[in-house]
Amino acid sequence: MDAIINMPQCTAARTIILPPGIDKHFFQRSNRVANEHLGNPPANPLEGLVGKIVILDTQGPLIYIGTLGHVSGPFVVLVDADVHDTNDSRASKDLYLVETRELGVRVNRKRVVIMLAQVASVSLLEDVSN
Repeated sequence: MDAIINMPQCTAARTIILPPGIDKHFFQRSNRVANEHLGNPPANPLEGLVGKIVILDTQGPLIYIGTLGHVSGPFVVLVDADVHDTNDSRASKDLYLVETRELGVRVNRKRVVIMLAQVASVSLLEDVSN
């Protein structure tokens, strides 16, 4: 039977179901050590990116690029954003991001609300390299 762990969180309780063979006590110790080592980071790491130009990459063809306005539960809001569908372009996601870093964000949305469940990764535009 799978082990169930209730992990304490600042904002809401989380339940993690571990597959058989994973020691829940080891997981709890590892989590505590990681939090101590990282200086107990904020509950949502996106909060530290508010006001910066970010890239929200999806597993599909869409890329969202814009200034992170705020994070609200399961949603994130970008302002002055570019919603780009790579199916409509010959450029790959990587090439499009390099061009955007060099030329600036091609704003086609004043404000866009994105479900975090659709996001595969988040990074700063300034961190994109050739």
